[in-house]
Amino acid sequence: MPSLRVLHLENMAATSILPNFLQGIHKDLRKIRIVKCVALTESSTGEDQPSWGSLWTWIREAVPEPEEITCVLTKAPLTGEEADYTGGDVYIPPEWELVEVKRLRARLAMEEDFYVWPYAQVWKYGGISADEATNLQMLESEGDNLEYRLMLEGVENVGGTCEVVLC
Repeated sequence: MPSLRVLHLENMAATSILPNFLQGIHKDLRKIRIVKCVALTESSTGEDQPSWGSLWTWIREAVPEPEEITCVLTKAPLTGEEADYTGGDVYIPPEWELVEVKRLRARLAMEEDFYVWPYAQVWKYGGISADEATNLQMLESEGDNLEYRLMLEGVENVGGTCEVVLC
């Protein structure tokens, strides 16, 4: 697989296996497309899993000349109420929502390159669900977004492009 130039990941979890796989193919890799993927908070066996930030760090350090990186993100909840919302319309946060969550939602609406990178948890029998607590914690810490911006800068420095599409 040393000649792999395009990697398309769709509807999957970025697990601890991914960096090992990517290390064997990274020199020729030019395009990465990540569609509706999540990072796991931990595996069903309790093994630590990579964060979005660690994935961006790896790409920045290991892929020498990326031409294009595209991420299609699904809506990631920040609160339990939002995760449990089943209405057909857009979720409208309650007025009593925590001030910090309101502040982060305002930043998400106004700031370019500031995203909720979705995290999920795996349940005992293999079910998977959004991990709103980790989504909120990682958004507050800004680590994933910082690493994304550093990767974005590196990609643009070699003439490549990065795009995030929200769906």
